[in-house]
Amino acid sequence: MIFVDLAMGPMNWIRSIPTDELAGNALVLAQACRLLAIPVFFSLAAIPGPGGEVIPALRGFAVSEETLFHSASSSWQNEALRQRVAATNRKQLIFAGIAMDVGVLLTALDAQADGYGVHVVGDVCGTTDSRAEMLTVARMTQAGIHLHTLGSCIAELQRDYTKPPGPELLRLLRLHEPAPATVTTPSIAK
Repeated sequence: MIFVDLAMGPMNWIRSIPTDELAGNALVLAQACRLLAIPVFFSLAAIPGPGGEVIPALRGFAVSEETLFHSASSSWQNEALRQRVAATNRKQLIFAGIAMDVGVLLTALDAQADGYGVHVVGDVCGTTDSRAEMLTVARMTQAGIHLHTLGSCIAELQRDYTKPPGPELLRLLRLHEPAPATVTTPSIAK
């Protein structure tokens, strides 16, 4: 699992998804990765100051305390990230973050070019507007990148919720669900 540029400063640019929803979805995905023993990496643009820090709720989920910084638009250009990912011996990678149309897209394409299976969790990504998101989804689809929602990603990873850690994952997803809408039925006056 590679979170790209999921930091305080870039969150200010996001208009394609409410930032509190994006941060909440990212937290659920990080918690699910922990339950499923999936290594988590954070790759951040080298932005000086507090804007370049991982979203506070996500601290502590990474494989190591070391944040991997990148200067290129694609995090995959960072040799340290590539080495750490290769050391996991995983051939399928999950990506999420900001901006979907730049950092996430380019990193995913570069990892795919290196032979990895690439999955992007769309509702754990954000960008400047819905048009950028739509065009990015089209480009990813054309490139053969697998697109998921948070729920479908976790379901595909777990497959059977009766087996561990299925019950914990279900609790996690239920806690994250939005409150159900109240449905009222109009009364029929006689």
